[in-house]
Amino acid sequence: MIVVGQGVVDWVAAKTGSDFSLAARGIGLERDGRLIAGVTYEKFNGRNVFVHHCIEGRITRQYIWTICDYPFNQLKVERVTGHMPASNKKAIAFATKIGFRLEAVLKDAHPQGDLLYFVGRRNDFARWLNEDIHKSRLAMAA
Repeated sequence: MIVVGQGVVDWVAAKTGSDFSLAARGIGLERDGRLIAGVTYEKFNGRNVFVHHCIEGRITRQYIWTICDYPFNQLKVERVTGHMPASNKKAIAFATKIGFRLEAVLKDAHPQGDLLYFVGRRNDFARWLNEDIHKSRLAMAA
């Protein structure tokens, strides 16, 4: 089940060791009453929004469509930006699999080494956004 709200933001923050602004928005995937995936969106400036993601279970295609739909179809941003330590191979694999591309490497900017910045534009996520799985469009306030 797709869920939204502050609970998702808090869950992602706890899992990633991050501290998000009060304006952050969250979309999560819940299974058997517990979150197994979540993404937060913050620092929206009209053209870009920063995303942070955590996955602890098998996600669905509808979840991927939903987390792509929100920034591009509802916020109408041109790009989304995410960052992760170079040591997080699973996060890098997921990000590149769904459409993100490496944009910058900040040498020694993370306690575990390099910090990688990934970017995705609408056309990078076209395969997800064009899927016919959006039967229950999710609306969130920006």
